[in-house]
Amino acid sequence: MYPLLLGLHTIWLLWMIAGVILALLGFRYPRLWAMTLFRFTHLLAILGTASVPLWADGVCPLTALEGQSQGTPGNLDSFIVRVLHGLLYWDVPAVHLSVVSAGAALATLIIFILHPPWRRPE
Repeated sequence: MYPLLLGLHTIWLLWMIAGVILALLGFRYPRLWAMTLFRFTHLLAILGTASVPLWADGVCPLTALEGQSQGTPGNLDSFIVRVLHGLLYWDVPAVHLSVVSAGAALATLIIFILHPPWRRPE
C-alpha cells in the first residue's frame, strides 16, 4: 500500500508544481489560459493543499495514510520535508514549506483572478 500512496503523493506534488508553472507561463503563451478544466481543478487543489494546516491539524492526509501504512502513524513529518531530507540532506522546517505552499496558492489565485479561464486568449 505504501508504494501506491507514495506514487500518488508524488503525482500530487508534481501536479501542484506544474500548475503554478503553467499559470505563470500563461502570461507569455496566452493559449495556456484556455485550459479551463485544468485551471479550475488546479486552483481548488492548491487552495486545499495550502490550507491543510488549517483543517487537518497541520498534517497532510496522504502523509498520515503513508505513516499508517508503514505502521508508524506518529511519524507525521511533511512528505516534502522527508523528500528534501532524503534526497538533499536538508533539514527544512515544515512551517517554511507551509509558507511556500500558501504563497504558491495565493499566486495561483491572483493569476486566476487577473486572467480567468473564461477570458479568450489574445
